[in-house]
Amino acid sequence: MLPERSAMQRLQTDVARSNEALGRKDRMPKLRFDLRGRCAGQAIPGDWSIRLNTSLLSQHGQSFVDETVPHEWAHLLAYAIYGPRIRPHGREWREIMHLLGCQPDVCH
Repeated sequence: MLPERSAMQRLQTDVARSNEALGRKDRMPKLRFDLRGRCAGQAIPGDWSIRLNTSLLSQHGQSFVDETVPHEWAHLLAYAIYGPRIRPHGREWREIMHLLGCQPDVCH
């Protein structure tokens, strides 16, 4: 399977899981593959999108998808639920990561 397709499927699974667990109806964010440099991913709440680094995605494959996609989705969801004043990797983000069945690690 192509890494981009795997990332999209992982995001769909995470959105469905969080919607069911939290009783929400969040829509799928846009998933963009245009991030460059050393950063693995970026959540953009105002645009309701997630950007992924295609170079790192190609290099690390499924492990990148399984770590980075839920990490960035948790940022979007934490922002939507708790607002913009929360710490990026604070308690709210960590709780969402646990809800998604992931370790709240900060770096890929």
